[in-house]
Amino acid sequence: MRAILERLSPPNSRSSFTDETTNRLNRFDRLPFMLDRWRGMVSIGVFITEKEIDTLSHLLFRFISKPRIVYAIYVQKDITKENTPFYTYPNGTVLYYPQGMYPLNVLRDLSIESISTTHFLLIDADVFLSRSMKKSIDGYRDLLSNHRNTLVMPLFDYLNHTHLDRCFAEGLCDELCCMFIKSKN
Repeated sequence: MRAILERLSPPNSRSSFTDETTNRLNRFDRLPFMLDRWRGMVSIGVFITEKEIDTLSHLLFRFISKPRIVYAIYVQKDITKENTPFYTYPNGTVLYYPQGMYPLNVLRDLSIESISTTHFLLIDADVFLSRSMKKSIDGYRDLLSNHRNTLVMPLFDYLNHTHLDRCFAEGLCDELCCMFIKSKN
């Protein structure tokens, strides 16, 4: 079983006090907590623009000693008038995307195809796993030996929590991660 973390750089995430590059890559601060909780292989899909390559390389360098991580990196070329992405509806209407289109399916597929496994756990970077998640999933090893079987796990979320609000608003998630480490095993 391999974990695939999607959207470490969320589409259209904006904040009034940080630049776009910082905001797109702000979920890397959660990676140490996720890696501590998931002891197996991890495939991570990352969406960046050409301007963010140097920033991403510095972030990835922090995790270079973790051979269990595989990265699928989608680099969006700088968009000009000549290469603006668009979608044409069947009726002929054209919808232009001057900010680009987020390659959700492509990123997910690249992350899945970059690993060899019978099953994978597909989660968003906002999901904090319990420490016992992998062990619990491994308990279904016999069931999952059939590649046609799927295990679906419901998620829950915390609402209206000061640490959660600060994490989303300011990208300061250390208190939130520590809260989960203490309260969820």
